Amino acid sequence: MKKVLFTAIAILAFATVSIAQSSSKECDKLMASKKQTEANIKMYRSTWDHIFNNGGDMEYVNEKYFDKNVRLKNQKEEVTSTSIEGFKAHFNVYHTMFSDIKFTFIDIWGQGDDIVKHWNFKGIARDSGKPMNLSGVTLVKMKDGKIIEEQDFDDNLWFMQQLGAIPVDK
Repeated sequence: MKKVLFTAIAILAFATVSIAQSSSKECDKLMASKKQTEANIKMYRSTWDHIFNNGGDMEYVNEKYFDKNVRLKNQKEEVTSTSIEGFKAHFNVYHTMFSDIKFTFIDIWGQGDDIVKHWNFKGIARDSGKPMNLSGVTLVKMKDGKIIEEQDFDDNLWFMQQLGAIPVDK
C-alpha cells in the first residue's frame, strides 16, 4: 500500500512540475510578445507622428523604420505601393495636397508583429481651402522591428466629397 501511495504521489508531483514548467514557458512567450508589441507600437507611433505632424518629415520613411520591401495595400488588398521610395511618394501626396495637417492616433493596439491603428487626419486642401476631416483604420505588419506592410481602410467617398470632387447628396 505504501508503494502505491508513494508512486501516486511521485506521479502527481512530476505532473505538477511538468504543468508548472509548461505554464512558465507559455507565460514567458506571452511576456516576450507583449514586450515586442509595446516596442513596435512605440516606434510606430513616433515614426508616423514625425511623418505627419509638426510640418512633417518624410525622411522618416527610411530603412531604419521601414523594411526595404515595405508595401501598401488598399481596401481590396491590392498592392498600391512597394519599396521605401514608393511609400514615401504615396504619403508625400498628403503634404502636397494639404496644409495645417494634424494626424491623430485615436487608438492603437496589437499583438506581436501585428498592429491596428485607428486614426484621424485633418488638413486644409491647398487648392480649395476646404477642410478635410477623415478617420480610418490601418492594419500594420511589422518585421524585425520595422514596418513591412500597411493596409488602409477609410471612406474614399467622404474623402472625395470633402474635396468637392463628388457632390454630397442632401
